[in-house]
Amino acid sequence: MEIDGTRAGLYVGFGALTGISFTAVRHGFNPKALALGAATGILAGAAQAGVEQLSGSGGKGMAASTAVGALVGAALLGRVSTTGAAASYGKATVIGAAAGLLGPIAAGMVLAQVQPA
Repeated sequence: MEIDGTRAGLYVGFGALTGISFTAVRHGFNPKALALGAATGILAGAAQAGVEQLSGSGGKGMAASTAVGALVGAALLGRVSTTGAAASYGKATVIGAAAGLLGPIAAGMVLAQVQPA
């Protein structure tokens, strides 16, 4: 399946937005945390676009996006919190997985309205 620039851009953009949104809920308006949340979402959205391009399967792209979001969220956001380490990494993993899952879903909803069938 050929991924055009609009689709890839929406995957990355909505990944960033959901990453920032969920990070803001957890960490408030901490600029470092918001930047790391955006980076998490961007990498998750890029994984969605890349895997979907290579495999031709939106489902595989969604799985990759969720997994990458969870891993990157734990790696980047897990160190921001001042709570216990296990809780901090667990919440960061959930934030990343949510950004990786919900970002492409939101992008798909927008694409369904914009692009003809």
